[in-house]
Amino acid sequence: MRARSARVQVESGSHIAEGRARRRSGAVRPPLLYSLSGREAALLVGALWLLFGGTHVGLASGRVRSTLTGFLGEEGFLTVYSLVAVGSFSALVAFADHRYDGAAGLGWSDVPALRALCIVVIVAAFMLMIAALAAYARLPSPLSNEPIRTPRGIEKITRHPFFVGVAMMALAHVLLAPHLVGTVFFGGLAALALGGARRQDAKLVARRGAAYSNYVASTSILPFWAIATGRQRLELRDVPIVPFGVGAIAAIALRSVHPAILDHRGVCMILVVVGGAAVATVQSFRRSQHIGAVELRPRGDGTPEAAQPERSRPTDRPRPSASTP
Repeated sequence: MRARSARVQVESGSHIAEGRARRRSGAVRPPLLYSLSGREAALLVGALWLLFGGTHVGLASGRVRSTLTGFLGEEGFLTVYSLVAVGSFSALVAFADHRYDGAAGLGWSDVPALRALCIVVIVAAFMLMIAALAAYARLPSPLSNEPIRTPRGIEKITRHPFFVGVAMMALAHVLLAPHLVGTVFFGGLAALALGGARRQDAKLVARRGAAYSNYVASTSILPFWAIATGRQRLELRDVPIVPFGVGAIAAIALRSVHPAILDHRGVCMILVVVGGAAVATVQSFRRSQHIGAVELRPRGDGTPEAAQPERSRPTDRPRPSASTP
């Protein structure tokens, strides 16, 4: 046991040492943070999260969005919104220059059992995120007019698999981060993900009414909670085996390049996040356009079919609850 503990500590320390060496070599040196101390960098990262979250939520709020859309048009608003989001997120990634310096974080990576637990959580997080991407086209979204259907597959485990996966991955890194900058960065990411799940629920309840309210009552944000409380029943066919496998492989692969993920000012991370968001947005837009075209398909007499009011479909063991995790 002592030998294994020593090996884990050496392995953890080697990643930190490698990261510091890469920083000294210039591989990770964003000029924005170059002259800041570790504590100052942590405060700046916290402020940048507030900027990103505030603009992300504020610009999308009903009154602000309608005003900007009236002035810029829908495409102009989406362009401004996207540029602000990309700019503020790119600034956040500049924390990489100080992620190995400054005040200490929680540092669970020094405790073998806790470190192993966090790694398991991270692997599970990637499994959820890949499963979410695989099922994205049919998941309820403010960007899509997809009808609210009976929960199935990954929805029975959690209705927000991507948000929950991001939050799990971020919270595990909060505990593992050896320095305060990393703790603040991943803490902000976790807060953004969990807040995003709640905000999306509120939007969809406002837009879809009883159909989505019933969906919320029969599912949960917390993985497996709806199953544990008897609101859902998980069957083998509901388990996304292939996406789960791909997610586990992706987590293991990223572990092998972990120290280099944020090299070169985090360009790779920025491209993956921004590119993924763009693909998801396009998919949702095309899906909503397709559904709209189907709803307006002419009837036999040449007049378009009237859109039918959205109704919630029966769920497995529906047991409405006033509040669900």
